[in-house]
This record gives sequence, C-alpha cells and structure tokens, in this order.
Amino acid sequence: MDNNEMLVKIIEKLEAMDSRIEAMDSRIEAMDSRLASVEKITTEIQQDVKALSDKMDKGFAATRSEVVEAVEAVGRKVDALEGKVTDVETVTARNAFELQLIKGRA
Repeated sequence: MDNNEMLVKIIEKLEAMDSRIEAMDSRIEAMDSRLASVEKITTEIQQDVKALSDKMDKGFAATRSEVVEAVEAVGRKVDALEGKVTDVETVTARNAFELQLIKGRA
C-alpha cells in the first residue's frame, strides 16, 4: 500500500467519523430540545402546584375563620341559655318558697 492509498483510506475514515459526529450532534440537539420541553413542563407543574397550594391556604384560612365565628356564636348561645336557666331556677325557687308560705298559712 503506497502513501496515496493510505491517505485515501485516512480521508475516508475521517469522512465517516465526520458523518458520525454530525449524526451525534443532531441527536444532541434533539435531546436538548426534549430537555427544554421537560424543563418547561416542570416549571408549569411547579407553578400549578404553587397556585393550588395558595388556593388551599386561603380556603383553609377562610374555613378556620368560619369555624371560629361558629364556635363564638355557640358560646354566646350557651351563655344566653345559662342566663335563662338561672332565671328559671330563681323563679322556681321563689315559687317554691311562696308555696311553702301559702301552705304554712293554710
């Protein structure tokens, strides 16, 4: 094999390597594109999760506020009932005392 033949083979191998490198570059570009798509989707998901979390936090705060108001309303009603029970007990005691007085006179 003379120098010309050897150079031709080297050139052929270099061309084949160049072709493979171009194919690899094309694959890398495709992978970069897919990676960019995945990163975009990931960012969108993170934003959606944040928005949902914020919405849940607001809903929880509103629910908590409503529960506090309801508990306070129940507390006020219980206080009012206690006052009525005390009034009924007082009237009952007074009536019992008056009944005893009436029985004592009879």
